[in-house]
Amino acid sequence: MKCKQKTLVFCIFFYTLCSCENVYNQTTNNKDNVANIKGFYLKNIASELGNELQRITSEELFVSNIQVLYKEFKYVNVYQDIENIVQITANKINEKLNESFHILNETKAFIESYDKNYSSFLESYVVPCNNKEDNPETSLQKFLHEQRENVRKHKESLKQIYFLSTHEIGKHTKATIFNCKKHDQSTLWKLYMERVKTKPKNVMLLVDHGATLNNHHLDIIKAMAKQMVSVLDSNHKIGVISISDDWGAPYLTDQCLMPNQIPPFSDFQHIMSPATDNNKYLINKFIDSLRKGNGKFYNLIL
Repeated sequence: MKCKQKTLVFCIFFYTLCSCENVYNQTTNNKDNVANIKGFYLKNIASELGNELQRITSEELFVSNIQVLYKEFKYVNVYQDIENIVQITANKINEKLNESFHILNETKAFIESYDKNYSSFLESYVVPCNNKEDNPETSLQKFLHEQRENVRKHKESLKQIYFLSTHEIGKHTKATIFNCKKHDQSTLWKLYMERVKTKPKNVMLLVDHGATLNNHHLDIIKAMAKQMVSVLDSNHKIGVISISDDWGAPYLTDQCLMPNQIPPFSDFQHIMSPATDNNKYLINKFIDSLRKGNGKFYNLIL
């Protein structure tokens, strides 16, 4: 039906143009206004054709339907605070990130608690942590009991090797010692001395003064040997052997020697002697008398 209407309109429009052309040709010499053509005014015909074409175009583009829908829309004036909306969005993102970090931390704690190797590396059973303000207790029995309980929980810790030195303790950055508010690195030494200071000990010192050492090294060895001798008392026994191209031992006697007299080397079989004040004095004199030798002594033979 629409196609027939379009064809009819275009035919009428074409017929009108032809009629206008004929009228224009007939009135070329006479420029009076054209009144009508068989009772129809040209202005009215053109207006009707324009309205008809506009109607057909609107129907093809569904303009009328769109206008009806547009008129049915309901509009409400809303004031939006952009800063508030941005802040709310940022808070939501922050909550999501915090939740993600919380999940990651829980996962990390779970893995560390079940990873025996990692847990045993963090735990130190040799250097205990003390966060108390007072000094650690020197009860060796209590200390050993705590260490035994810890070893039962982590048996693999028995395979680990620990060095009781500031360098080694500071080297392992993951050790629990760094979480201690107060730590006494000499705790084990105090516990050891508390246990053995009243027990008799037999100490044998081997002093190397061969050609492999320089004078500075020899002075250090002498100082260390004399320090070890000084901490002993009459309840302990001590023996000293010097090693270079030949070996030697101090001559320990109860006889008083002259201030500048050096004890002679002993030719008889060396025996352990009580660490009396007189014997310690003779041993210190013997250590001071050692000079750098020509022979080389290899410590691997020990």
